[in-house]
Amino acid sequence: MSHVRKIIISSYIVLWSAKNTITGKTYSSDPAIMAWELANEPRPMRPAANSAYAKWVSDAAAYIKSLDKNHLVTTGCEGEMGTEN
Repeated sequence: MSHVRKIIISSYIVLWSAKNTITGKTYSSDPAIMAWELANEPRPMRPAANSAYAKWVSDAAAYIKSLDKNHLVTTGCEGEMGTEN
């Protein structure tokens, strides 16, 4: 596993173990949270990166769902504009 992936995973763990200061619930069990967003408007940026991008989305979403089955996971993309057609 790359150093960058280890950093990202450790940040996920910090988020899921954090507590809502009002309800006292961990974020992973807080019904006030609808979904986790992988990134803000992510894009592969070039056709050669499409497969790596798709793998990252799949891996990150699967990891998040393994930590939290109570919430949705979104890519955070802005729709068709952020895709390679």
